[in-house]
Amino acid sequence: MAATAPAARRPLTRTDRLVITTCFDAGASIERIATATRRSQNTVRRVLKESGRSIRHRPRTRPDVTTEECARLYAEGRSCPQIAELLDTSTSTVFNRLQEAGIPRRPPGRHRAPASRTTGSAHATRPRPALSAPVELLTTAEVADLFNVRTRAVRDWTRQGRVPVIYTPGGRPRYPAEQIRQLIKESRP
Repeated sequence: MAATAPAARRPLTRTDRLVITTCFDAGASIERIATATRRSQNTVRRVLKESGRSIRHRPRTRPDVTTEECARLYAEGRSCPQIAELLDTSTSTVFNRLQEAGIPRRPPGRHRAPASRTTGSAHATRPRPALSAPVELLTTAEVADLFNVRTRAVRDWTRQGRVPVIYTPGGRPRYPAEQIRQLIKESRP
């Protein structure tokens, strides 16, 4: 029986390494960086280790996260992952605090926050997910406009690893504006 070849891996480019280290320096967790760059957490750790960064370890539980605070935020309509992000703790800690308070969990899925008294819109009070690193991101069309090419060319460059890319949780490519502008400067004589 013939041995099968290992699965093809995307090569780790210099821009990939730059994105990983920049996001880590800005405070993003290894898990978030791995999700955004579509790399494994082990790959992200390896790149950080090779660049001389010391890995931050998040404590498993935070004793200062109160049950009352978790219950209040949950009653406002926030999800457990959103509460965990706000309180800088793990989602399981939030689950445990809600269980301690005897609060039944909502079924998974999209839930609207209570309507705002001022606007009457349910979206006015819904918390917006915060990026861990305040980085300006561009769409494929915006990058195509900057390079004066078609969006297809930008997609090809992305697949070839020629431009730095970060993927949204929904799988959409976004491009770090500062690095794209640097590429434009380097490519023009």
